Amino acid sequence: MSGKNHTAKKPPRVRVDSPVTRPHARSKKPTAAVDEAPEPRLRRLNDLRAQGLLSEQEYQNQRKVIISRL
Repeated sequence: MSGKNHTAKKPPRVRVDSPVTRPHARSKKPTAAVDEAPEPRLRRLNDLRAQGLLSEQEYQNQRKVIISRL
């Protein structure tokens, strides 16, 4: 056996607030859903509820958010 120490290399440290871990920090541009008119958003929300993909509580919460931005 040689006298060399075979330790595993540690991965590089990544800052928690770096753009790699927070992609939303890269752009201040609002998402398309926020820019979209409320009518299609409400229709899509209703469709998701009708398909059983949202609970009544989730539907009501999101509906309030959309309406509050009018």
